Amino acid sequence: MKAMAVLSTALLLVAPSYAGEAQEVNARMEDDRIVVEVDGEQFTAYLFGEEHKYPFFYPVVGPASGKSVTAWDQDPYPHHSSLYLSLDRVRSENVDHGNYWQPRHRLETGQVFSRNPRIVEQEDGRVVLQDETEWIVPATESHQLSDRRTVTIWAPSPTVRVMDFTFELTAMKDLLVRQTGHSFFSARMRPEIAVGCERRGGKWAEMGTGTIVDSEGNRDEAGTRAQAADWCAYYGELEGVTEGLAIIQHSGNPMYPAKWFNRNYGFMSPTPFAFDGNVPIEADETLTFRYRVVVFTGDHETADIAGWREDFEDNPESDAAQAANAPYNDESQAAQTELHLPGRHFVTYLAADETAGVELKHDEEESHIEVHVRGEHFTTYHYGEDVRTPFLWPVLAEGGVGVTRNHPMGEDDPASADHPHHRSLYLVYGDVNGYDFWHRHPIKTADLETGEGDGYAWIRARNHWTTPEGEVLVDEIQELRFHDTPASGRLIDFISTLRAPHGDMVFGDDKEGLLAFRIRPEIEGRRAGVLTNARGEQGERNVYGTPAPWMDYSGPIDGYGHRGIAVFDHPDNFREGYWHVRDYGLAAINPFGRRQVGGLEDGSYTLAEGESLTLRYRVYVHSGDVEEADVAGQYAQFAE
Repeated sequence: MKAMAVLSTALLLVAPSYAGEAQEVNARMEDDRIVVEVDGEQFTAYLFGEEHKYPFFYPVVGPASGKSVTAWDQDPYPHHSSLYLSLDRVRSENVDHGNYWQPRHRLETGQVFSRNPRIVEQEDGRVVLQDETEWIVPATESHQLSDRRTVTIWAPSPTVRVMDFTFELTAMKDLLVRQTGHSFFSARMRPEIAVGCERRGGKWAEMGTGTIVDSEGNRDEAGTRAQAADWCAYYGELEGVTEGLAIIQHSGNPMYPAKWFNRNYGFMSPTPFAFDGNVPIEADETLTFRYRVVVFTGDHETADIAGWREDFEDNPESDAAQAANAPYNDESQAAQTELHLPGRHFVTYLAADETAGVELKHDEEESHIEVHVRGEHFTTYHYGEDVRTPFLWPVLAEGGVGVTRNHPMGEDDPASADHPHHRSLYLVYGDVNGYDFWHRHPIKTADLETGEGDGYAWIRARNHWTTPEGEVLVDEIQELRFHDTPASGRLIDFISTLRAPHGDMVFGDDKEGLLAFRIRPEIEGRRAGVLTNARGEQGERNVYGTPAPWMDYSGPIDGYGHRGIAVFDHPDNFREGYWHVRDYGLAAINPFGRRQVGGLEDGSYTLAEGESLTLRYRVYVHSGDVEEADVAGQYAQFAE
């Protein structure tokens, strides 16, 4: 393994101007922490006990209030532990998903172990702490990363505290860090300092009235999230005074400048892993990251955060750090965007993501994942041994009313209790090498994971379409993306990658499939519902068998008004789909059944062994009729 360069963290000779004299700083070792005091009062502590998911600093006490400006074990998302370095979605040869981020009680999915915490220096008004850590997935005993961390702490005035961090991360094997918002060097502010989220209501709106501001002058989550900036400051009123914390990233960091993953509920992180694709790290490669944390009284201007950033850049260490950690070139950046899909290692966990109001609640015993959007139950993903094929049910529109049929999972109108294989909302096909997965054969989930993207949470399943002889005929990666949208217009993206693992695979021309739903009986076409396609044609007689970019099924529900479902066919799909729709409530888009559905030439499609085909669709669950819901406008956004 490469030797890790130890970078000095000398006290800076020139610093921004400030009022008052430097404060005395001391540290002492206790059983499971290192306590740091400023003028005899606790400022912070480095907690490294093995009961924690990762080591972290808590409290981080404001200079004037005497209260921590950061939070630990704070709803929502109590796995955000104050001030810390962590990471999710780390893949290596025997681990599909090293999760060092959350949930904090699931240590077996990934844990950062402190191996040598110590105080290496106490003089000249500063303390220097060091630790070596090992990033291990205990479930597989896989050692993925090591890091040496050096933290220099000093108090240049009564109103400012400074913490300089150097993290030297070394890959113990070839790694791929897949794009994730669960990263990297992060701070979680206490509720009184949070901006608050009025649109979410409840506990979100009851937070403080703080401010986020970055080096470019952008403010709050809307202005600073996913933006590149040298620094961000988060501050608000605490115990009658304005206090906060700023994070400054050094220009010598790999992949600089990192974009910020900031949240109004109190989260802040400059992360190179959240927005720009996957990041490969070779075995024995060492990446050195440097950050400055400034804890201050006042706002970002009175604390002169811009000056502290200039001072950080003037530190002589920056040249050495930049030489050792040159930013990725254009070719490596492009390579990072490649999507690496789940492998064979089966990992499940509860994913209460910070994805703009989307929360996934995974019940492993019951083999289902509830999807909540902006605090409301939207749908549930069912998989496991007790179901023949995965499906979503219920699918709830605004007001909590279901828009898909309950049968056979629950009670329903007896007149619509037919075709028990029509399970709410699902993706299957009726003829693959002659095998019928629509009516008979199973599709089993071999691998499952959850996570977040920009404005959505996702479920990614590896599904095996299996013959009665036990052969995996289709190896499918099915990703479902649930977007943070109002209850009047929920969005689900289906991205299905179908691969032929053992010999050629033929999708025969058949009318049964592919992405399908069964509408609520009350709004079937034979009752009050209306089928409409992108050309404005309506009813089964006019919509069945035609290709169209979208199709909508909607109607009035007693006590709720109009509700409906539209399905969008992405223009990049290999061919347009044909609509298999019925007045009794079935609707499906089918790119293979050109003859059986469309009445044209044979639409069979062959995948050679090892080849794959990716299909993308969007489901739009809406209030109002096809015009009121602006289905055409929603499709246009999807097709961009």
